[in-house]
Order: sequence, then structure tokens, then C-alpha cells
Amino acid sequence: MLLMIQVLTMMLLTIAKGDINPTPTISGVTGGVFSSTAGLSINSTTGEIDIAASIAGSYTVTYTTTGSCPDSSDVVVIITDLDDATFTYENSAYCADATNPVPNVTGITGGTFSSTLGLIIDSNSGEINLVESTPGIYTITYTTSGICSNSSTADITINALPDATVTENSLTFTADTTGATYQWINCETNQPISGETSISFTATENGSYAVDITLNGCTNRSSCILVDSIVLQQEDTISNFKLYPNPTDGIINVTIPVQKISIFNYYGRKVFEASTSTFDISSLRSGIYFMEVETGNGRTTRKIVRQ
Repeated sequence: MLLMIQVLTMMLLTIAKGDINPTPTISGVTGGVFSSTAGLSINSTTGEIDIAASIAGSYTVTYTTTGSCPDSSDVVVIITDLDDATFTYENSAYCADATNPVPNVTGITGGTFSSTLGLIIDSNSGEINLVESTPGIYTITYTTSGICSNSSTADITINALPDATVTENSLTFTADTTGATYQWINCETNQPISGETSISFTATENGSYAVDITLNGCTNRSSCILVDSIVLQQEDTISNFKLYPNPTDGIINVTIPVQKISIFNYYGRKVFEASTSTFDISSLRSGIYFMEVETGNGRTTRKIVRQ
């Protein structure tokens, strides 16, 4: 009797999860039956291996003919898991002025980060450069570099800071950004003004004011606006003006229009002169001085302290 030896070869001996399901090439008698050790999902007729339904491991695949002279042959098939490419960022959204976020890779390290266009990201560390990136929504991909390479993604949103432009109309100031939340600020104390949370604010006394505008969780502060005309509107008398800060390390603001400012030292000698409501005395030594303010309504003197 002639013994017929069946020769079976597999297209893939080492297979990774995620690969295309392999099928065998039979160089001997066809029509046999495929079988395997437990854990491998294999079609007994075609020999196709269902990788997704199989457990990673090493298996012996046997092909057995069914004729009058049956024979069999074996092939070892190894299925390996794909790399763990899991990574996360602390938040899913960031303001453009926040600290640059760095991902936490809980899978296999040493892979490569990439992103959709517009996001500036370090391909090695995954650190996002928020300032240089264009605000928008991005998909970040992390790809491992092993034999069984795998990838995973995360969506990140970068929100632009709201426009902090303020429009002035006499003593009423209005933020140009609508649909946000607002908190008006006293710039002299750097404290919020109680109850002033509307888009507009009307100054009732001299000072310096700004607004914090918050949109999409991001806050931006406007420039400070100096108000120095209310004293003259309320009472046209030189005795009611204010000066700040006092003591000062240099800059002094006077809350009325002036014609001339004269500053005298303790001995009555004139040591400084100006003609504007804001001036700098940082060139003077620390000590007590007397400031004479001259306006169109008269003249008065105040004591100032140079720190």
C-alpha cells in the first residue's frame, strides 16, 4: 500500500492580534479536517483562524485527511497580544495659557505621539505646547514601537482666551465679548468689586478698573482703565482730589487735571516739577516731601512719602 504524506504550510506561523485571519495552503490531499489544541478558534473545514476569537498563546494545528489512507501533519501557530498603548491626559480640555500637559502612559512606553494638524506636540514625550498650538479639537495618537505595535487615541480641546477688549463710553465700560461671565476688578486693590458681574460697569468714583472675562472655562483680564474725572464732576473744588499710591516707590497719580506739580523736600527746597497728573519721583531719595498742586481752580499742598 502506498502511504500518502500530506504536506500543510500556514501562511503565518506567528500572528498578532489585529492581523488578518490567516488561512492555510495545502500542498497535499485536500478535503481534510483541521483541529487544534484548546484556545484557538479555527474553522475545521477551511483552516481559517479567527484571531479575534482566539486567546493569545502557542497552539498545534493538525490537518488530517479522510481518505482510505488517512494521514496528518502539524503546524505550530503562535498568537501574540498587541502592545498595550494606553495613555491619558489629566484633562480633556485646556486653556491656551495653561501649563503644558504631559500624558501618563500606562501601557508600553517608548512609543511615538502624533496629532491632527494644528497641535504642537512633542513626538517623544507627548507634551502639548498650548501657546503655540491653534485652538481647536484634536485627536492624539500614541503608537508603540514593538513587534506587535498597537495604537490608541485621545481627543483634546484647546480653548482660546476670550477677547478682553473693553469699550469706554464716558464712565460706563462694556466688555466686547458676549455670552461670557464677568467680574469687574478694582486694579488699585486687585480685588473683585462686589456685585459687579454684568457685561457693563459704571464707575462712581475715581480709580482704576478692569474686568475678568470667562468663556469655556478660560479667563482673561482686560487692561486697567484709569478714571480721574469724577471729583470734578461731583464738586468742582481742588481740596477733594486724591493722589495714589502714597507712600510710593516712584509713580504718583493725581485724580484731577493739573497745570503744575511742584515737590519740595523737608527743608522747603523744590526738588521736582511736573505738568501731568501721573508722574515718577523714583529719582528722589526716600523720605517725606510736600507736593504743591496747581490747577485752574487754585493751589493746595499734600504730604507724600517716597519709600
